[in-house]
Amino acid sequence: VVRGDRHMAALSRGMARMIDFWGRRTHIYVGLYFTLAVWFFALSGLALNRPEWFLGESGPPREVSTRTEMIQAPSGSEDIDIATDLISQLNLVGELDRWNHEPEKRQFWLRVTRPGYITDVNADLDSLKATVKIVDWGPLVTTHMLHTFAGVGAWRDRGQGATPVRDWAATVFWTVSMDAVCIGLLYMVVSGLYLWYRQPDKRVPGAIAIGIGVAGCMFFLFGSG
Repeated sequence: VVRGDRHMAALSRGMARMIDFWGRRTHIYVGLYFTLAVWFFALSGLALNRPEWFLGESGPPREVSTRTEMIQAPSGSEDIDIATDLISQLNLVGELDRWNHEPEKRQFWLRVTRPGYITDVNADLDSLKATVKIVDWGPLVTTHMLHTFAGVGAWRDRGQGATPVRDWAATVFWTVSMDAVCIGLLYMVVSGLYLWYRQPDKRVPGAIAIGIGVAGCMFFLFGSG
């Protein structure tokens, strides 16, 4: 029995050493991998929280361009089909945000968004002319939009009860990338807690730091009202 206990203890120590070895290395390399993403979230978070540090008194600079193009009669009878056809004809890039169709006036308006840009299209379905207005908000607003850009949400008016979906490939790629960043950050926190716990001499100051952080979060979650 004693020999078996010693064997199990040796296995436990070996497992602990292996976890320590790989835990430290994965913590370091995962952290390095997410360095740019973390910096981006930090800077864009500052831009959201402190716009006066990044923008002038008149707000963000912007450039507006307008053009008129001839179009073909959109195929399909559903609004989403008309909007998709117009986007393709006009070579627009971005996420279909919202639209408004006035069949009696033969007018169709839609908006396409992507970080830093808003494109409005007013199409006359009788004369087959479309006016395209593009607003370029510049790099700071692009950063602001990327911080919150998801492509879908209950707040979006997708027109006449249409189900919100991500209809731009870049949005899908961005959201998957941000999922990976969030999962990586969760791993960094968990592995950091483990590495802290494995160092007895750092447990007291670490517990104080964790306590302050938890207390701050609890205040804003439950105590600020």
